[in-house]
Amino acid sequence: MLRPGLSFGIALVAAGCLMGCAEFHYYDQALRGHLDVMEKSRPLKEVLQQLENSKENGTHEEYQALEKIPEILRFAEDEMGLPSGRSYKTYADLGRPYVVWNVFAAEEFDLQPIKWWYPLLGRLAYRGYFSEEEAQAYAEKLKQRGLDVMVAGVDAYSTLGWFGDPLLNTFIDLKQPALVAFLCHELAHRKLFFPGNTAISEAFATVVEEQALERWIALKEIKGGELQNYKRKQQVINQVHAEWEMARRHLEDLYASGRFSDAAGIRVKKRRIFKTLEERCIALVRPISRQAARRLSDLPFNNARLAMLGTYHGMVPPLRRILMEECGGDLHLFYREMKKIKQGKRPFPESSYPRAAHFPTSTLKKSRRTFR
Repeated sequence: MLRPGLSFGIALVAAGCLMGCAEFHYYDQALRGHLDVMEKSRPLKEVLQQLENSKENGTHEEYQALEKIPEILRFAEDEMGLPSGRSYKTYADLGRPYVVWNVFAAEEFDLQPIKWWYPLLGRLAYRGYFSEEEAQAYAEKLKQRGLDVMVAGVDAYSTLGWFGDPLLNTFIDLKQPALVAFLCHELAHRKLFFPGNTAISEAFATVVEEQALERWIALKEIKGGELQNYKRKQQVINQVHAEWEMARRHLEDLYASGRFSDAAGIRVKKRRIFKTLEERCIALVRPISRQAARRLSDLPFNNARLAMLGTYHGMVPPLRRILMEECGGDLHLFYREMKKIKQGKRPFPESSYPRAAHFPTSTLKKSRRTFR
């Protein structure tokens, strides 16, 4: 399960008329999908009133989650400096588990993500579809080109302030601390977005999300079992990330080593590394949640997934250092420094996931480029 998905703006949708047939179809599905979400959205007050009058009344889980939203939004604005604007004042039940399905891809022997170009947004490391079938069909075309591919469901996407983003059934069932973190992550994209740089955009939102979670827990004085459960899960998540990082280093060495005379030898070693990674990750997650362990295996263990994790987490450590070491944990100072980076007044920090060398086979020469 991923956090943010596509970032749509009016220009992104309108640009479809400037593209070829294939691109026009892509932007057309984006427009139709977004409009469907907006059409299903209803004012939050109206939804709460209907739920309150229903048989379940105050015991309804959906009601209990939605009635906390105004409080969470006040927290986001007062404590995090994240005004919600028109967002999260409406609610939509889409009748499906995800709002968007993202396609991620990487070369067979490279850990850098394939990127796609979008008007205004620049190059982004994913291709999003409102239909799982269309996402899978596009992924299959990429596989036929010899790429490692992953399709993953996404809980929400941000329109970056172009529209009032609705609350969705795809994430409203999160536990309250996780819901706070989730919404602050999405609002962070409205606060500051880096066109053409998925890694820093996601890292910025993730650092804000982490701070939101810590401050909410402190403010609400969350204690006991709920807090212990959260800490245990975070510990496991960190351990899983460490396993992925170890595998990444092994694969970097493998792709750069030249120890094998042909691609077949590289493939054998690559499969072994990913098989070991899968076994270790499942062993870590299963004691916490068997369901989470099953979901972990639902997605492929390949370069595309590793590239996605590098994109979403590689810039987090350097941005954490800016916040804590340079800004002393002051979010307003942090926002100011991040704006300097966006404006070119400060250099981009270096990712903790350096560019990986790759095994120079003819396969790589086919598509080391930005897709349009």
